[in-house]
Amino acid sequence: MLLAQRASACRPPDAVSNDLVRELTAIVAGADPTGDQLRLDMALPKVSADSVRFVTDDTVCARLVPVYNANTRSFDSRTGVEVSTPTGQLYVVEVGGAYVAWDPGAMMGEFRRVLTVDRTGRVLANSLR
Repeated sequence: MLLAQRASACRPPDAVSNDLVRELTAIVAGADPTGDQLRLDMALPKVSADSVRFVTDDTVCARLVPVYNANTRSFDSRTGVEVSTPTGQLYVVEVGGAYVAWDPGAMMGEFRRVLTVDRTGRVLANSLR
């Protein structure tokens, strides 16, 4: 009997991940005052561009999925129904010693639910972008 393979907890590199890395690099390595405020809001360190990298290590992503899901679930206040359903697959970008995680299934309208987490799994910031 064949066992079903579990899908990776990491989303693969694609155009969306490239945009996310580019956006985060501008925020943490740029000199724009708007980027500085976003960096502070997202609890990210100011680092050089080479300290921003897309994560494909399934161990890292799998560790972040339950943290992300527990901190981004949203429910309709009238019906109690969950507004968006997480997919269990994250875009994860390492920025210095922190991880920025995003699941496209956990949108709030047109906004992304983005979580910044340290290496121990402690949530540093939970933001809409």
